[in-house]
Amino acid sequence: MRVPRSRAWSARATGRARTLACGLARVLLGAALTAAPLQPRAGVAAPPHDAGPAEHAVPARPGGPAGPAGPSASAGATALTATAATAPPTAAADETAIASPPAASAPATAAAAGSPGRTTVVRQPRDFGHVVGDMLTQRVLLQDGDRTLRPVRLPPADRVGPWLERRTPRIEADAEGRRWLAIDYQFVNAPRALTTTQLPALAIVTAPEPGARASRQGERAADGGPALAVPAWPVSIGPLSAPTPSLDPAALRPDAPVRLDSTAALERRLGASASALALVLAAWLGWWWWRERRESVRLPFARAERELRRLDPASAASWQRLHRALNASAGRVVPAAGLAHWLEERPELKPLQDRLEDFYRRSGRRFFDPDGAAAGVDEACDLLGLCRALRRAERRHAR
Repeated sequence: MRVPRSRAWSARATGRARTLACGLARVLLGAALTAAPLQPRAGVAAPPHDAGPAEHAVPARPGGPAGPAGPSASAGATALTATAATAPPTAAADETAIASPPAASAPATAAAAGSPGRTTVVRQPRDFGHVVGDMLTQRVLLQDGDRTLRPVRLPPADRVGPWLERRTPRIEADAEGRRWLAIDYQFVNAPRALTTTQLPALAIVTAPEPGARASRQGERAADGGPALAVPAWPVSIGPLSAPTPSLDPAALRPDAPVRLDSTAALERRLGASASALALVLAAWLGWWWWRERRESVRLPFARAERELRRLDPASAASWQRLHRALNASAGRVVPAAGLAHWLEERPELKPLQDRLEDFYRRSGRRFFDPDGAAAGVDEACDLLGLCRALRRAERRHAR
């Protein structure tokens, strides 16, 4: 069945008019919602300005890399801004999305048609209580709706005015996986009085991450991202010391008196340490005396040395006493012929073999050769010195 040409033309005109009416209604509704002021929820107090680092969402730079969009894109952007403006604040949230309202003299539809309506979330540092050397960190959220952005050009590391120096920016990720551009500023000068300066305003050109999903109808992931507008932020810096109003010596305060700490506890600890040291020394001396006494009774050469001190070195009793000490140490009688065999059994006495052989030779001449005894062959033999050497070797071996 063939449709008349006039009827087909009427159907197309009706569809176009309906589309235009829907688009106009969306624009008017979005502009009205954007112009509505933010109403805080009852029972929730707005956070104070100096409570800590602040976060603000500022409108995106008009005419950014994305460019102006058609009616559908403008309507979507207006709806996104209206949603951010009408969302109620929460007490736990530390980020506030604030969309800048259009100028009073401009029509409500001009903001939607002339700007994309995007917002930039900026986490500002504390704006007071700073001195020279302090580091301030400004963070910008690299996100546009559902898209993750990446900066195309970063702000250079350079001196910013007489008070601040900007470090090389870096990209961080928070616990929620969101990416932030962190910009560090450091105070490099100290004023003489409290001074207020500003972190400079920035326009950060961005681009979507490769493979990112488009956040608006009619926008491709390969298109350029928005320019993130970071507003200037005032901060104050204080001097290192208070200014001296006068150099008059009479205005100077006297030196503070030195507080004398009590030394009673220190004296008690010193006395306890000295007592413990004396006790240890006394115990060591007592142990040494007991060991020497025990060895003088137990060891043969130690007993012989104590007795030789009371005897005449030239008497026959001294020679006989040393012989008895040698026999007691060996556990048997040690003749001159068996001296070498006994020294093999007692290697600690081996270094004294020459002196022992000389002692036995002189002892044989004294007791078995009357002519040698009459000639005084024993005068050159040091019995006490030989006994002391034997006692030292015997003590080393016993320990």
